[in-house]
Amino acid sequence: MIDGAGIILVAVPPAAVYDCVKALRWRSGQVLICVAIDVTAAGLQAAAPSAIVVRAMPSSCAVLNAGGTPIFPGNDAAADLFGKLGTVFPVNSEAQFNTAAALAAFYLWSFAVIDTVAERAVAEGLPPETARGLAAALAGGAAAVAASRPDLPARTPLETFGRAGTMTRQGWDVLIRSKALDAWSEALDIAIARMRSSR
Repeated sequence: MIDGAGIILVAVPPAAVYDCVKALRWRSGQVLICVAIDVTAAGLQAAAPSAIVVRAMPSSCAVLNAGGTPIFPGNDAAADLFGKLGTVFPVNSEAQFNTAAALAAFYLWSFAVIDTVAERAVAEGLPPETARGLAAALAGGAAAVAASRPDLPARTPLETFGRAGTMTRQGWDVLIRSKALDAWSEALDIAIARMRSSR
């Protein structure tokens, strides 16, 4: 199978990646795409000297052809593959890739926010399917608006519509006072540090 493949996607547990890659016979021109953490492009290249090495970090939402996948380095075959599953974000260095890949944790943390909002609405009498569907749809809508204008800070609509006296602003003030977003930054710092500790 490996002999006949042009692209090989390596998705084994991180601790097994290098041994797995070394055990395979690679020919020149084959594209090795690794989606594991705790590795480096240099380590992968040393394990498969003949292969074209690409690191990628897809998320589970790819099953719905949604979300985004950072890749490093840019590679047409990898971009074409992941482009069928969502948006591809090539980056210019492994340091940038490690930061971008850490955002996969943010993707999963987002479910906790959606769940918190939805279940609060359920507690106030909204039917569960309605509350969960609406919270998810609004989160997806916010993501779509932000993705449509990556030239602007994502909070632009919040600042535009969250004027003094609105319920949006009143709730936003609570989040600011409680330093809720600081906790998100701290959590992301941990994820980035983990990605940068790759060997």
